[in-house]
Amino acid sequence: MRRRALIAYLLAATGLVVSLSACGSAAPRVQRVKRPNSAIELLAPPDIVALAQHSARTAVAAVRLPAGAVAVGGSSGFASRSSLAAGGAFGDDQAYLSLVEWHASWRVARGAAALMGAIAADIAPAARSSGTSSGGAVSSQTWALPRSNAWFSRRDLYVSVSRVSAGTSVVTIAARVVWIPERLRIPPGARSVTLALAPSDRELARVRKPGELRAIVAAVDTLSPDEAVLAVYSCPALVGPRAPTELRMTFANARGATVAVLLTEFCPPDARLTVPGYGSLELTAGGGFITKLEAITDISLPSIDD
Repeated sequence: MRRRALIAYLLAATGLVVSLSACGSAAPRVQRVKRPNSAIELLAPPDIVALAQHSARTAVAAVRLPAGAVAVGGSSGFASRSSLAAGGAFGDDQAYLSLVEWHASWRVARGAAALMGAIAADIAPAARSSGTSSGGAVSSQTWALPRSNAWFSRRDLYVSVSRVSAGTSVVTIAARVVWIPERLRIPPGARSVTLALAPSDRELARVRKPGELRAIVAAVDTLSPDEAVLAVYSCPALVGPRAPTELRMTFANARGATVAVLLTEFCPPDARLTVPGYGSLELTAGGGFITKLEAITDISLPSIDD
């Protein structure tokens, strides 16, 4: 599905998933969630929210502050749903629904610059810095934390230090955890896969050899769900009569019936896996995935980014 923007709403109470496309003429898709088949569809553990909350609180508590730091009353807690939709403390445009964000603030008798430097130095060995900001009396930094659970697609830490006076600062720490609601796999009955260009449908290859087929299925099954699939994407306008070339992979069983379809997308550079009877799932893809397919099939394929 090609689009400039995608907003998806997960309606847990009714068991419905609704996808709305802001471009093109495709009608909204309504998919009723079915009982999972462990070989095809995997759902997150029932206590995933509690696990994410615990992970977020633990990440904030792990940040070491100087002795004498005093908690700011009423500053700690989970972010509200409305602030999550706006990116919460992290200020990005990822309107995740499957996330939690815990934040807390402290007053510290220490200068802002020295305080931020000490906190950053302590965090750095176990995390990857993903952005800094400084302006006026406030400086902030974010880190990507290691994944601590297979169902967590990302864990982020945010630290903001505000100068109150020459020797006093307020530090705000927030952690968010994004989890994967579900995973889809290629059904075990797949016996062939046809690779074709889309939308031209020009066939590039048809793979039936068991070894090559297993390698292709493994390449698809190891793609991670796009944790921003429930976000608003800003994509460049498609100018001119030629739309980007995409790749369609059609998996079929021994009778030739389609059991799964994977379609790469121009924007975002993802791939949408559709399994009849189990719905669709957006997966992160890119040049690395295409390179794997080329190595398996020994043919040249178009880049998702082309």
